[in-house]
Order: sequence, then C-alpha cells, then structure tokens
Amino acid sequence: ELPENICNGCDLCVKACPSGAILGSEWYEGVKREDIFSAAVCSDYMKKKFHHIGRGVVCGICMKDYPANSR
Repeated sequence: ELPENICNGCDLCVKACPSGAILGSEWYEGVKREDIFSAAVCSDYMKKKFHHIGRGVVCGICMKDYPANSR
C-alpha cells in the first residue's frame, strides 16, 4: 500500500533544493516523477558543484529538514 500524501501544502523541500530540481507539485498516487522532480537538474547541479570533491550523486539538502524525519 502506498502512503498518503503528507505534503499538505508544505514546500520546505522545494525551498531547500539548491538546484531547483524539485518542481513544487505535490505527490499523489500515479504521478510521474518528472512532474514533481527533475533528476537531470539535480544530477547536473551535483556534478557541477561537488564533482571536484568526489561527490556528484545527490546532496540530500531537500531531506535535511523533512518534517516526517522527526516522527
């Protein structure tokens, strides 16, 4: 069973994302990833900003203050 949408208008991840890869649309069952998140934008940002230190996959900044992490 898929979880219900817990965003409820929250946009903390959108504001936190330094690349702008999170597009601001809320998740719902059946939504395409491309409609809410641009993996290419995220990846390109990481490669540009962090490849020189051996990073380049994901930064996790969007998850840092994710409200559900405090449960």
